[in-house]
Amino acid sequence: MKDFLKEYPRLGVIGTYWGDEGKGKAIDVLAEYYDIVVRFCGGNNAGHSVEVGNKEFKFHLLPSGFVRSKTCVLSPGVLFNLQAFLDEISDNSPKISGQLPEIWVDERCPLWTPYHKLFETYLEKSREENPIGTTGRAIGPLKGFHDMREGPIVGHLRNEKELTNTLERLYSIMSPCIWGLGNIPKPSDVARDLINLVQKSDLLNIIIDTGAYLSEAIDCGKRILFEGTQATGLSIEAGTWPYVTSTSSIAAGIPIGTLLAPGDISGTILTMKLFPTRVGEGYMPGELSNRKAIQNFVEKHPELFQEGNAREKFLE
Repeated sequence: MKDFLKEYPRLGVIGTYWGDEGKGKAIDVLAEYYDIVVRFCGGNNAGHSVEVGNKEFKFHLLPSGFVRSKTCVLSPGVLFNLQAFLDEISDNSPKISGQLPEIWVDERCPLWTPYHKLFETYLEKSREENPIGTTGRAIGPLKGFHDMREGPIVGHLRNEKELTNTLERLYSIMSPCIWGLGNIPKPSDVARDLINLVQKSDLLNIIIDTGAYLSEAIDCGKRILFEGTQATGLSIEAGTWPYVTSTSSIAAGIPIGTLLAPGDISGTILTMKLFPTRVGEGYMPGELSNRKAIQNFVEKHPELFQEGNAREKFLE
């Protein structure tokens, strides 16, 4: 594999269908041959699990390269939930046998707030009998308001006054929709909670311009692995709209989410499953919707689900 990967110093790993194709495991295997692992899209609605011996690592924002102590980068295309990020580091760090990796977060990442969560509740209620079936992590509102140039970004965590002003405007825009959906915190309280989290962590020291960082890494000959989230069928542009995620989870999303040039990407590996599955709402082209027929097929052909000549012949 090492010789094969020499041709791909900057490689993307993308899901082919609707996620759950094993991207985390692929990243874990490939990371051995790379210096930096980059998340370029999605938020903590994504999930990758990696098992090392009897230890299980669960990632939602951190790149899976964390397991192998590779430098981890969250680029501008990542939707950032500060509390989830800190919890993830806290949960996974004790399982690392070696030195903890460097972690860098881009200053332009959209920053999650409780208002985004409340707005998602409003949206799903307004859809009545046709919900999107989101993960409940407020990814859609966070990306949507960011695209409308509203709401905070990670860089605002450096200045409480600027953060508060941004939150006040976001609150005034959302309040007609979210009023009555629960306890709505004041913008000053949200800002103070976020700043308190920052002060208890080392976050300010890892907030950088990751676009410049990655460009310099390329110039220095560093090998970079780009970790996809969700999959092609869930991409906002290419997926089964409207039952999709809110970021570009296809290979074209790599330069968009990292600010690198398209020519900087050497290649892409697609992960796929023999029998695609889909979680959540939305249709699935080519779906086998008759569950009884599927079960009957499985029971009649157990040899297809075991290693052997019958399965190999069937796959051919």
